[in-house]
Amino acid sequence: MNMDTLIPLIAALPMAGFLFTAVVGRRLGKRAHIVPVAAVGLAWAIAKKIKRVGTKGAFMFTKAFEASQTYIVKVMDAAVDRILNAWSKE
Repeated sequence: MNMDTLIPLIAALPMAGFLFTAVVGRRLGKRAHIVPVAAVGLAWAIAKKIKRVGTKGAFMFTKAFEASQTYIVKVMDAAVDRILNAWSKE
């Protein structure tokens, strides 16, 4: 199963538990906490699974970084030169 499809459940399950308790909780009495606690526990288990397995990277900045890599190197080299010049004047 793709982990990206499970990510929305981390937020949706506790919200669903809250809504369930808000609607039906009074009728359940002292057992009203069971569903929201289970929902939070399930959300936690999903988060731990995603942490262990990971998700597929989007690599959305790869093309932009490759296109501007020479510019980035030029700017960083100029910054290093300015720092070295400032230190040499002291």
